[in-house]
Amino acid sequence: MSEQHSEFWQWALDRWQGAGAARLLELQDKHNVVILELMYVAWLGLRGRAISREDLAQLRACSEAWIDQVVLPLRQVRRAWKTEGKAATLRARLKTLELEAEHGLANLYAESLPLTPMTSSKSSADHSLPAFRHNLGLVLERTGLQTTGESYQQLEQHLRG
Repeated sequence: MSEQHSEFWQWALDRWQGAGAARLLELQDKHNVVILELMYVAWLGLRGRAISREDLAQLRACSEAWIDQVVLPLRQVRRAWKTEGKAATLRARLKTLELEAEHGLANLYAESLPLTPMTSSKSSADHSLPAFRHNLGLVLERTGLQTTGESYQQLEQHLRG
């Protein structure tokens, strides 16, 4: 596992904490946004790397089968199972497997579209904010969601930390 992957993974886990996580789930469930993809391009942006449409297509190409054949089936079964009795124990195991599948997805992203030597883990806010916003816009544009307004500002604030 690369240092970049480890850094991104910890950053992503931190973003699943707090009130902003509800907005992430809403984007996932109502708008079919792949949240880890959104997080990865946001993280790249915060490090000063603006991605292109081709970069995004590359991310999607490397991850589509993993998402469709591993992550989503685990999520669907976990959500369908009841939380009582023996099913609760099995559901908890499925949740662990789903998290491991997401971890594997993060690794695919890091291998497919790594940080470049020109970007850094401590990019200045002046340099990184435009890249961050650009990257979020690319991911969100296919959903028809606006990249303005209170809801977007809350998402942006949550992802920026």
